[in-house]
Amino acid sequence: MTTKKISAKSKKKTSGRRGASTTNVVVLGGGLIGSVIASDLAASRGMRVTVADASADSLKNCVRRADRPIETVEADLADAGAIAKAIEDADLVVGALPSGLGMNALETVIDVGRHYVDISFMSEENLHLADRAKKKRLSVVVDIGVAPGMSNMLCGYGAKRLDRCDRLEILVGGLPRHRHWPW
Repeated sequence: MTTKKISAKSKKKTSGRRGASTTNVVVLGGGLIGSVIASDLAASRGMRVTVADASADSLKNCVRRADRPIETVEADLADAGAIAKAIEDADLVVGALPSGLGMNALETVIDVGRHYVDISFMSEENLHLADRAKKKRLSVVVDIGVAPGMSNMLCGYGAKRLDRCDRLEILVGGLPRHRHWPW
């Protein structure tokens, strides 16, 4: 496994492998969810996937989990400069960071000018960033985890197509009742 280490002071390096039909995706966070996202994206045609994480062990796990090649970048994702360097060649950035790192990542991704999807919950209000993203013509979707997130969007989509909807019930599985590490 080849992992680049970057910091805010790193010089730009490009691979030169980017083709017209290749989408460069950077996944911020290589933990439980980020590693699955990276693996799924890498298995998709035309995707070049890079995972950025501060943990070398998490990055090794991402490479082991993926059926297809992925690149890794060891970076302090609490540092806006390191995030900016990690995503500079991305067409799309996927956030899978702990919620405490989400707002900084969101602001940085918008400032760099990349499209962004974030699956983590952010407790901070982020609507004030909408105009900044619109001015850069960016698609930015945050808090789009399973539930809340995707389930809410799907319910809204379905309810809008009904003549009448009195109630929606969302059931979510897959989370352990009694949490043990790494949950």
